Amino acid sequence: MDKSEEEYSTGEVASLCGVSVRTVQYYDREKLVCPSSLSEKGWRKYTKADVERLKCICLYKTLGFSLEQIRAVMESDRPLSLLTGTLEAQEQDLTRRIESLADMRRKLRAVCEETECGRMPPLKSVDDLNRLMVQKAAARRAFWENVATVGAILSLLGLSVGLAIYRGHMPIPLFVIATAALAGRFLCYRGGQNTYICPECGQKFRISFAYGCLSRSGGAKGRMLKCPHCGHRGWMNNDYQSF
Repeated sequence: MDKSEEEYSTGEVASLCGVSVRTVQYYDREKLVCPSSLSEKGWRKYTKADVERLKCICLYKTLGFSLEQIRAVMESDRPLSLLTGTLEAQEQDLTRRIESLADMRRKLRAVCEETECGRMPPLKSVDDLNRLMVQKAAARRAFWENVATVGAILSLLGLSVGLAIYRGHMPIPLFVIATAALAGRFLCYRGGQNTYICPECGQKFRISFAYGCLSRSGGAKGRMLKCPHCGHRGWMNNDYQSF
């Protein structure tokens, strides 16, 4: 018998394909890879073509194909066309799943940040979680907007200084405008940051700029404040929707 016609037992096929014996038997029951013959004792015997077919099935399984998708591709009269369509559909499905998992990870991170404050997060429903995500997104947006604005104002100040060096005197109007804009933006940003929400009563309140600078900060915990509505004292976080 030629090497190309060599027959393999179930165990040998499993070893060659890197799967278990049960997997080989499973695909036999599903009529995807059937033995080419049986020995006198009734043992399954597979050819090299059967081994190659099983390797191809294992490849499709690794790519996430379902059993029915594998069967359709293996038994199709136009395998290339069907395989291309199945691969594209699988890629789209995987992209959706990745996006869904990434969204879930962001939500888990947001809740973890709340628990790191040393208290139970004030979340009782999916709506509460969605509001928390909106607040954090607003906080990030406000931060980068202020970074961009301050950068532009500092560039204006730098231009003023550059003109002063070039001309030998400071262009007062430009310098005053840039300084006023920088101060105004800083106060506006601090004013937004100084809006807090009480975890006890849920009421919003503002604190003065000076009080905000002098009050104890706990990083992710927020600031140690006293609610003017209910008198509760503890760590409180910004209400970022007030930006």
